[in-house]
Amino acid sequence: MKINFSSHRLFLHLILLIGISLALLSCKDPRKGALSDQEKSKLETLAEQGIAPEEKYQQMIELYTILLEEALSKETDEAMLRHLEDFYAKNEAALWNLKDQIRGWQKSMDQEERMFMFMRLSAKSYTQKLARLDRLYHKRMKQGKRYQNAFNNVFQVVEFKR
Repeated sequence: MKINFSSHRLFLHLILLIGISLALLSCKDPRKGALSDQEKSKLETLAEQGIAPEEKYQQMIELYTILLEEALSKETDEAMLRHLEDFYAKNEAALWNLKDQIRGWQKSMDQEERMFMFMRLSAKSYTQKLARLDRLYHKRMKQGKRYQNAFNNVFQVVEFKR
């Protein structure tokens, strides 16, 4: 069986699904959930920790599931967009740090390692949830470029590159 990893779209959808589901779990108070000071601190700590990149990647996917759930729970599209923009603004430095670490790890993987990593990740419940939430977000964000930019800014960290 040969798996083609040239398209990372399905994987991104899975990741997004995970982010949304975690986000919905804590969506009422913006100081709770993905925008909380506690999550910002956890994200900064994650970026600085000496743990394996795959573990960092999985923790990012879990956080993104929470973030998308929170964003999708907003009553208006503007509030949803503002939620993503606020998360990015609050965590930009840690997100870029994590992106660099994850990109280095991804580039070092051969095709077999990628296949096994995808298999491990797809078995996680949050991955399936993120894929579903990603589809819901993309249905709502057809309003224009600002929505796409907000999404891309935040989720570029977990997008899997060749």
